[in-house]
Amino acid sequence: MRTLPFAEAARPSAARKPRVALNTGDFEWYTPPELIQAARSVLGEIDLDPASCTTAQNVVQAATFYTKEQDGLAQPWRGRVWMNPPYARGLVDKFTDKLVAAYSAGDVAEAIVLVNNTTETLWFQRLLAATSAQCLYKGRVTFWCPGKRTSAPTQGQAILYLGPNPETFTTAFTPFGTVTLSANLERIRVRPPTSDAAAAATPSLDGSALLDELVDLFRTYVVLPPGGPEALALYVLYTYLFDAFDISPLLVLTSPVKQCGKTRTQDLLAALVRSPVRATNASASSLFRLIEAQQVTLLLDEYDTFFTNQHDELRGIINGGHTRGSAYVLRSERDGDKFTVNKFSTWCPKILAGLNHLPATIEDRSIIVSMRRKARDQHLKRLRLSTLDALAAPWRQQLDQWATAALPALKGAAPVPIPDFGDRQNDNWEPLLAVADHVGGDWPMRAREAARRLAASATIAADQDSGILLLAHIRELFDSQEFVPSEELVGGLNSRDDGPWQEYGRDGKGLTPLRLAQRLEGFGIKPTRIRQGADNLRGYLRQAFEDTWRRYLP
Repeated sequence: MRTLPFAEAARPSAARKPRVALNTGDFEWYTPPELIQAARSVLGEIDLDPASCTTAQNVVQAATFYTKEQDGLAQPWRGRVWMNPPYARGLVDKFTDKLVAAYSAGDVAEAIVLVNNTTETLWFQRLLAATSAQCLYKGRVTFWCPGKRTSAPTQGQAILYLGPNPETFTTAFTPFGTVTLSANLERIRVRPPTSDAAAAATPSLDGSALLDELVDLFRTYVVLPPGGPEALALYVLYTYLFDAFDISPLLVLTSPVKQCGKTRTQDLLAALVRSPVRATNASASSLFRLIEAQQVTLLLDEYDTFFTNQHDELRGIINGGHTRGSAYVLRSERDGDKFTVNKFSTWCPKILAGLNHLPATIEDRSIIVSMRRKARDQHLKRLRLSTLDALAAPWRQQLDQWATAALPALKGAAPVPIPDFGDRQNDNWEPLLAVADHVGGDWPMRAREAARRLAASATIAADQDSGILLLAHIRELFDSQEFVPSEELVGGLNSRDDGPWQEYGRDGKGLTPLRLAQRLEGFGIKPTRIRQGADNLRGYLRQAFEDTWRRYLP
């Protein structure tokens, strides 16, 4: 069936078999020779088969192949690749994602992949986004097994081509099925340089090793969510490459309570990023004048104290700094006896840290790292601020050297987007993905995995944190009362500037009694009706909250 035998696919348990195209038992099934011959006519020679075995190589004859024991996922992928990956869930996505990452980085020059035509899966969609041509196989591929009769799977197959020669692929594979070229072919043709050209454009420093060292540094001193160390390392390097991009995402460190390591993380970031300026409070005019005068990386702590309705101007400046074209403010200033209009830039990398709720417009422009307190059994190395600058100095020098050499190649970079992300999410991650793709190695894959993990943890954290915040605000509104009507609770919550309630809901119009009831239902709290004089009021009894308050609030 595949270049890698089915028997080698990971089986989570005896009761749960991997999903494969053909139930093969213990037999090994291989790609028919005519498909390998067609692939070779496109690629010329096959430099690598990353999911293979000795028997399969009688036909494939790749210069290098990796067996199960060698673990192709842990090996470097370069040159012209033929791949028929293991189809087990949990393996096929890893193999195809690694191929896309290696191709995007320029390590793989061309590739042909044989997979099941499972267009509903995210891994297939990610792979399809990187292809320049696709062949939908007529009928089903007939696989072979030594000493056994040939057999076909119950599912159709697709043969996908990643490379600059889709016309050659079309000629070679039209006899096997319907071939179409990608709609984004011109974008796909423009890829990072390979071979000698890539070597000439690559800095002498090892960018991959440099990022690995930064990841280890963050893990040594702070507790971060999955994907957090990789995102911070990429963002640090991005601050030195800032001029190459037209999008400047906010990096936001957030937590539900104090003492979760946000300030310590900012200490590390401030020691590593380009031209750091830190503040716990700032006026709008001081910010845009500072950014106009200097190219800085701005680190603002305790954003929860200044993102209120009284600071709309400051919020607007940070929002507007997301894209290069809109990163300006206009101010009328006295010049002698007249006023002149002056233009100030707000274009710079920005790192924010604070508690709980972010305004929706800020959140939409952010890469969010949701932090939690260190567990009692977690041990971190103590960070001494007196020696931090000396500790970070060698990294700053290497970061600056690497970025200086890489900057020309990164201008106009268009990394392959993450298919399951929205446009704004892909915009936010575009500079970091471009950096990862240029660094190469396993970083293109690690960067995309970090993006997915952080997005998932931010969604979970936002839901959990807003629930805890809701309980805390309701307790304040109850004060000493035994009963509060729903309308009164909703009005009190929506009047607060320190929570998300004014913009709550898909329409952004705030809490309603129905939405409040739905949110509290998850805690087992339901409204009731009581009579007060002539009024029959719907609302909440204090006793309905007391057990939940004890469980969730200090």
